[in-house]
Amino acid sequence: RRGRPDGSPGGGSAVTAFEKFSVVIPEAYVMGLAVLWLICSVVFKPRDYRVTAIVLGVIGIFLTWASTHGATMTTPVATQIRFYGAYRIDFFSQGFKLLLMIGYVLILNLPKSEKSLLKESQAEYHFLVATALFGMMLLTSAYDLLVLYLAMETTSYSFYILCVLRRRVTESTEAGLKYVLIGATSSAIMLLGIAYLYGSTGTTSLPAVLARSSDLATSPGYALGVFLMFAGILFKLSAFPFHFW
Repeated sequence: RRGRPDGSPGGGSAVTAFEKFSVVIPEAYVMGLAVLWLICSVVFKPRDYRVTAIVLGVIGIFLTWASTHGATMTTPVATQIRFYGAYRIDFFSQGFKLLLMIGYVLILNLPKSEKSLLKESQAEYHFLVATALFGMMLLTSAYDLLVLYLAMETTSYSFYILCVLRRRVTESTEAGLKYVLIGATSSAIMLLGIAYLYGSTGTTSLPAVLARSSDLATSPGYALGVFLMFAGILFKLSAFPFHFW
């Protein structure tokens, strides 16, 4: 079969169409969950959605497990590069998405995850958690610096709002404000590093940037870009030596 520019296999058979769609089932399902919770927060009266969320999460676990296998459901999914080289799908990334989905269901089972929230915020809580999960899933398959950045920002924005979701708690508002300021700073640093890497290599593709690392090891712009990008990531993770802030 002849390939296509976006890295997807050619051909028009039903099996091929299933293969092309099945590998992005986890992202599509979680994005659908986020839209569902957003609609619930606007259309329906406030209620406890915990049981419904857990059931939908369990369904997501089975769908994600199915996406780690090929069309025959007996062999691991083959490595694929999609969306013009910006998204890599393989057994490793799909396995991490399965772990993320399991973690999502476990979080929903925490006894205090929702009790301290107002009833009006229940649907918003599930929407934000699903959106954060979507960003993490994008992160596991990111094969381009810009996709990596957008995935991290999608997750971060959800966490910013989750911090201030307990509107009656002063500490929650304070934590959210500090988180936004630190997150904005780290995002700016990381984006500046990506800009330096693009200026040095002429591409944002991760394999292309890594392939030129040996040739540009002595380049000040390349070294500065790597430093700033990792500084932004470590800032977001509160990892050494940026944990002091």
